[in-house]
Amino acid sequence: MVLFECCCQCLQDVEGAIRGGAGRIELCSDLAVGGVTPDKALIVEALSACRGAEAGPQVQLVCSGTGEESPEVQSACCGTEAGPQVQSACRGAEEVSPEAQEVCSGAGEVSPEAQEVLSGGVAVNVLVRPRAGDFVYSEDEAGLMMEQIYTCKRLGVNGVVIGALTREGDIDLPLMRRLVDAARPLEVTFHRAFDECRNPAVALEDVISLGCERLLTSGCAPSAEEGKELLAQLMRQAARRIIIMPGAGIKPGNAAAIAAAVQTTEYHGSAHGASGFTDSETVKQIRTSLQSVISG
Repeated sequence: MVLFECCCQCLQDVEGAIRGGAGRIELCSDLAVGGVTPDKALIVEALSACRGAEAGPQVQLVCSGTGEESPEVQSACCGTEAGPQVQSACRGAEEVSPEAQEVCSGAGEVSPEAQEVLSGGVAVNVLVRPRAGDFVYSEDEAGLMMEQIYTCKRLGVNGVVIGALTREGDIDLPLMRRLVDAARPLEVTFHRAFDECRNPAVALEDVISLGCERLLTSGCAPSAEEGKELLAQLMRQAARRIIIMPGAGIKPGNAAAIAAAVQTTEYHGSAHGASGFTDSETVKQIRTSLQSVISG
């Protein structure tokens, strides 16, 4: 089964992505500069909009039935012992496990609102990038990224999208280890900072060593279509140790060719229509094109 992740920068984008059947949302602000961390209000709006859709559940604010996280859920989302149980319960299971029931209520019960979130909804991964420009960060910027990750965890997102490089163009492993450790048990995607690295083969091994679930990349090219040969090489090198997720310029007209070349299971794009917002029909067309190749 192929998954199309839709990059969204406003609630209208999120709603279009959901109507089009996107399997996951990457939420950001200011796509014109490549995206930066969205504000808390947009994250809350996106999580609310994604409740009750058909894919990728995550724990959200309604687990206490009051519109705010219960202490148990706050604890689970901040990497304590309950975290793995919540993560396991929220990865597409049709039923809520006893562990999730215990964590989400502290009394062996789950509110109807929490049941709905745990068993359905489109997953929301949030970009954590404190500014536009390069991906070489100061200690102050690193501290801000840590704070943004903790905010994402408190709000109950599915994952974070992060990346950092050294001045030499390598993966900044010390900083990335701090960020990944701070993010757990959330999913971690390493973003297109990868496309500015000096040695993609070495950088891929570094990203894998960090334990990231996926790598978003255009194949170090302006678009995934132009980078599909390197994307295919990265797929072979990865050998299922990480998900390679092509992104940049994926459209209905080229999605099938990219999928045929890369043969991965996840793809990323904004699917903008004539209005400049994510268009549900464009999302559907991209999904259909991808599925025709991967299923065939």
